[in-house]
Amino acid sequence: MATASRPDSIDTTAEAETLGACPSCGTRIPTYCHLISYRQRGWPTMFAECDDCGAVVHPR
Repeated sequence: MATASRPDSIDTTAEAETLGACPSCGTRIPTYCHLISYRQRGWPTMFAECDDCGAVVHPR
């Protein structure tokens, strides 16, 4: 399984390009860390990997 690699240049000021915050450490999760999106009970949800703590989380 391929994993997302960190791009060479990252615009950390663009909040619109983040998926949300890591519930474990609070770090903003960039869109390139997105792993999967799906619907659960009719609601969209996703998993992403946090760059800081390495946890696979539901961004908030």
